[in-house]
Amino acid sequence: GGGEGGGGEGGGIVLKQWQRLPKQLLQEHCQRNKAPKPEYYSSQRGGEHFCRVRLPDGKDKAKDTHFSAPVGGPSAQDAQHTAALYVLFQISPTLQLHLKLPDLYADRWKAWQAAPPPPPGRGGGGGRGGGSGRGG
Repeated sequence: GGGEGGGGEGGGIVLKQWQRLPKQLLQEHCQRNKAPKPEYYSSQRGGEHFCRVRLPDGKDKAKDTHFSAPVGGPSAQDAQHTAALYVLFQISPTLQLHLKLPDLYADRWKAWQAAPPPPPGRGGGGGRGGGSGRGG
């Protein structure tokens, strides 16, 4: 067998030809729905990068969807991909996206399918709270 292992120092993710990064998948999803491109807003908290994603409605700004990803990453770029992955999970958690994703994100997708991340912060509270059972 053999073959040289090589640790590329780039830190970038090397994609195989059939692989897609989460941001690409989310953009393709938007294109299929004839929706505008997603917009990413990165922020930094305690050395970790987090990202908010806005899915513009295209016709009605009031219908824009915002997702604040509860998971971050070591860089702004990673945070954006993680946030895109999170949005995809909120939109269609049953998709077999791990078949298209590079290992890092495929593992995360499978982990989320096993144990979903918290829902996006919608801000402003409201909504009917889940049944918090009063123990007995």
